[in-house]
Amino acid sequence: MMAGEIERGNEGLSVTERSVPDIATLRAICHKGKLERDRRWWYAGWRRISIYITWLLIHTTITANQVTATTVFLALAGSLLLASAPAGVAFAGAFTLIVYHLLDKVDGDLARFRNAHSLVGVYLDEVGHGVAFAGVFLGLGSHLAWNAGSSQQTMLCLGAGGVGAVALVLARLHKSAPFLLYAQHVLVQPALLPRHPASGTPHPLSREAVHRSRRGEGVAAAGAGRLVARARDAVLLLGDFSLILLLTLGGLALEMATGSRLALRGLLFAEAGVQVLVCVALVVINVSANVEAESLRLDALAKGGEARPTGPAHVHCADPGSER
Repeated sequence: MMAGEIERGNEGLSVTERSVPDIATLRAICHKGKLERDRRWWYAGWRRISIYITWLLIHTTITANQVTATTVFLALAGSLLLASAPAGVAFAGAFTLIVYHLLDKVDGDLARFRNAHSLVGVYLDEVGHGVAFAGVFLGLGSHLAWNAGSSQQTMLCLGAGGVGAVALVLARLHKSAPFLLYAQHVLVQPALLPRHPASGTPHPLSREAVHRSRRGEGVAAAGAGRLVARARDAVLLLGDFSLILLLTLGGLALEMATGSRLALRGLLFAEAGVQVLVCVALVVINVSANVEAESLRLDALAKGGEARPTGPAHVHCADPGSER
């Protein structure tokens, strides 16, 4: 049976009445279009693992919203464990956040397979993201602060953790700023909509350029423009939540094996700096390009134009950690 036939056949059926496809068919149903919009190898890698959890859960009556609520709990529990002084407990916290990150993809897969999308689920998804994104920095900073050799080092670790947490959460907020501005202001005050048409070629730092790159389309650029695009992709990779989790897990394993926390301290300060850089860059590019360009795109989309959705307009496909 083809994936589309299974998807249509599942509409209106109870959980126990639905056919359970094999992994390949389930992947075609749940990931249809998502991997075309984001071709990054690590993004696909996480989904290749999470689909097996999805396959297990579709044999049960567990709902997508129940999985999302579980992810919020896991994000909070993982962050608190990561903040503990013992390396073993902190390692368990980092591993819990890895489980959170996997289940963060499963809830959306369940919703797509069962045709049971929910705005409440999307909201809970955002709550989980905020807890996890802030928690990984606050947890790591607190863990290192417990084991700092002086009050100065304690304050530095706590400060770096706080700065990283605020910057990462603010960066996510600023990624969605054009959508919020359009919904909250342009819809009720259309005069705010820019009068000039958007440029056909997006700025290499703009949201649209990032999404074109993730779709494998790229943006025609040469010389300095191409270097900017490559630097952009490198910085985004270094600041990716999934990479931070894996590096934290590795650093804690090294601490458990050797007693050295040097790698973890370097990770904390480096990643805090990356998040600040990303946050500042987002503000600059929003002011210079994204806010107006995205408002025009959303307006065209709302009026039935041909603008191609690239963000929250079609439920969390924009960011690596938000796959509801």
